[in-house]
Amino acid sequence: MVAFPTSDVFALSLPVVPHVGSSWAYHQVFYYAHPVEGSKRDGAVMEKSRIRHHARTVLGSRIVRYIGPLTRGAVSIVKRQPSGLRLSEARRRADAVQGIHAGETVVIVGNGPSLSQTPMQFLTNASVITLNRGYLGFSEWGLTPTYHVVVNPWVIRQFRSELLALDTRLVIPLEPFASPMLPENLYFTESPIARFQTKNPVRLWSGSTVTFVAMQWAYWLGFTRVVLVGIDHRFRTSAHPNELLTAAEFDHDHFTPHYFSSGVRWQAPDLETSEIAYKQALKTYHRAGREILDCTVNGALNIFPKASLQEVLTR
Repeated sequence: MVAFPTSDVFALSLPVVPHVGSSWAYHQVFYYAHPVEGSKRDGAVMEKSRIRHHARTVLGSRIVRYIGPLTRGAVSIVKRQPSGLRLSEARRRADAVQGIHAGETVVIVGNGPSLSQTPMQFLTNASVITLNRGYLGFSEWGLTPTYHVVVNPWVIRQFRSELLALDTRLVIPLEPFASPMLPENLYFTESPIARFQTKNPVRLWSGSTVTFVAMQWAYWLGFTRVVLVGIDHRFRTSAHPNELLTAAEFDHDHFTPHYFSSGVRWQAPDLETSEIAYKQALKTYHRAGREILDCTVNGALNIFPKASLQEVLTR
């Protein structure tokens, strides 16, 4: 369940992957609420304006059409999805890069405070995947990543221009970046099927963390060893998973106090779901004879084998 600031409202979004050639995908969003005064259905369905507001929070995009209510406590919402031609182009690009880094090591750089204690100088000559607003550290680290992955719709909505200005190859959701499809970038859509994807990186489950998406693309690209840094796996907020929050003046949960600050909207982490996803990643890499090593300094994640970044990159 995804909880929102209004304590009596909960929602679960279940996107259905569209057929090839279709430009629409249907999302059924279930709402459970205390009775709404004046409701003819005992408050099972909220008024239209509240449904629109919370559906926008869940789906992260404009609601194109409202259909409902269909059943007690449920509404159906239509959200525009990429056309079949764009999906085909996204898959063509993915196929073109499959296995191009076979046998190589890549470092996935999270955005936790531990990066201030991480010897980032060892990444200068390494293949690197950075995430979300990790670009705020590029100058300080002297780093130009190989790939930069973004998933969260609120990060995209608020920092789209900054992301498109990066001098690196982006791995990004197709819908908000489909027009135009820049030639150097790789694209994906999110799947509701909770599994590690090895056969089609254009349809990915996010596992409630951009890191899991990066792991799936790293697998597709052929990397044999994935090294994690900055995946602290701890946050000070006590908000419900995925709850939409407004940032305070300074951010204490990321490597820079300006990561999410001064009124920026962001979603609380879902650490439980991300751990489910990480366990899938560990098993998939292990079966393929590959490995994921956690070199985060004093990280709270205890799923992957721990290692020293310096030792791993200087073997």
